[in-house]
Amino acid sequence: MHSEKVNKGHEFLVFLVFLLVSLCLWLLKVSSEIFETNVAMRVVVEKMPEGLELQDDKVELEVGVRVKGSKLLTYMFGKESHIEIPYYDFTDNDGVLSIETSKLTNKVEAAMPADFAFRFFEEEELVVRIKTESVLLPVKFESDIVAGKNVEYGGIELVPEKVLVTAPPSMLKEMDSVLFKAGTRINVAKDSLITYTLPHKKYTTYEPAVLTAKVKATPYSKVSVMRKLSVEDVPLTHIASLYGLPDSVKLTCLMPPSMTGKVDKEHFRVSVNSGNIRKGVKDTLFFTVSSLPSFVKEENVRLEPEYIILENIKPFGILNLFN
Repeated sequence: MHSEKVNKGHEFLVFLVFLLVSLCLWLLKVSSEIFETNVAMRVVVEKMPEGLELQDDKVELEVGVRVKGSKLLTYMFGKESHIEIPYYDFTDNDGVLSIETSKLTNKVEAAMPADFAFRFFEEEELVVRIKTESVLLPVKFESDIVAGKNVEYGGIELVPEKVLVTAPPSMLKEMDSVLFKAGTRINVAKDSLITYTLPHKKYTTYEPAVLTAKVKATPYSKVSVMRKLSVEDVPLTHIASLYGLPDSVKLTCLMPPSMTGKVDKEHFRVSVNSGNIRKGVKDTLFFTVSSLPSFVKEENVRLEPEYIILENIKPFGILNLFN
């Protein structure tokens, strides 16, 4: 029994020696042969602009090489090889970095261990991307709006109210909204639509890129009444009879809908100041109409007509104010 165990142990030892010798012979054979294979080289992008970082933490380049077996084994079990490429050697197309093959070849050959012969790239070009994030931001409107004649400006309705912005995280930190800037002045005569394409910014995209704003406008309400004409400046009140000024005029009040409940047309009276009377051509007389209460002008209520024209005036008496 003991003899069988000794024999089996001896056979196993012989097998190990044979296996070790075979491995050594294989390593000698492999180390002397020339291989064509692919190796992975880590890419390090240097001198990145402040605030930007790469999307992938680890960027590798598959490179076809011709190399002696002994050198290949040293490379495989040795220190990881890498290529250092400055950011300015890349072409930056809004966050997609690419480099010319000729530049890349030079970088690879310079970084390769000795006795490695470069043959080809597994991919036609090296593409690296800048890291970006997306966030939904509110839209803000900025413009000077001037209401058209007899129209009240009623506000802006934005479509959409929010925009999806994609940009590097460092840039998104500085953004709290998307500015919709539709020119310096917008004259509103009625409800109208304004479309605006958001300005292009490097590394930044918008979805949607075209915004629409509806400018709301409400026509003024019209109230027309006949009102007695009062001539101010008591010493010259007889000017009305001398020049045939009318006893009353038709007054049209134009007011925003928001004012219709605040202005009572029964409270208006129309007056003309003698200092506003002037002589025109061909015996034409002009005078300005004003009205009370005075807060009307402050509340953006218009009076029409604002002045009266009387033609072919034939004054009575001898008083002539215009000579």
